[in-house]
Amino acid sequence: MNPVLAWDVILPRGLAFVAVGLLMNVFGRRVLSKKYNEELDGSPMWLWYTNPVIQMVIIPVLCAVAIAERSIPIFDQWLIADQAHLGIWDVDLSLVLFAYFCKDLTEKQTMLYHLHHVVCAIMSIGALYVPNCGAGIIVGGSILEVGSCCFKLTRFFPFDLWARIIGVVGMTASNLLSFGMLINTIRSKVVPTLILVPYAISITTLLYMRQEFNFREAREFYKDRYLSKKSV
Repeated sequence: MNPVLAWDVILPRGLAFVAVGLLMNVFGRRVLSKKYNEELDGSPMWLWYTNPVIQMVIIPVLCAVAIAERSIPIFDQWLIADQAHLGIWDVDLSLVLFAYFCKDLTEKQTMLYHLHHVVCAIMSIGALYVPNCGAGIIVGGSILEVGSCCFKLTRFFPFDLWARIIGVVGMTASNLLSFGMLINTIRSKVVPTLILVPYAISITTLLYMRQEFNFREAREFYKDRYLSKKSV
């Protein structure tokens, strides 16, 4: 077994990352909430300001380091490699994603929101032990978080055209990249069928739902911004 996947490595590092995430929540509630005490889409505003630090800084940096330390071709081998090729940076990236989803579970939200975060947290850890597609799941999840953060601009600036463009393009690009990685995994023919089929179905469904929501919001923006003016 790869030594970086041993539980005496995973457990303390995972608990440390979760603790940091919870401390960020404490900081948000105790300090930022004094200035940002409103809610947006059911979440406190301070959460909207702290989460992009993880989505746009910490996760991309860890992802870049994990890719940079590779001594094998990224698409041909690493993203479809077995667990023996995973390094400590891959593990840390997975655990940061896990901690990120766990920290948001402490906030009051809908059942669907919490279910989504529980599933994503489990997948973040489980990816390390899935044959031949662990790195692909981890990197794909990282890309989707960047796209989600781009889309958040549409919530901060709901009537701004450039915020909408960045949100739509960022979300779409992240979905296409993740779908491309899924196709790469399927074409590799190294992932066991019993794993590949539910994995492909779940990822395709997720990407479809994200993109459908993205385009639906864009259509509503277009109607409100342009068509409503013409009808006046």
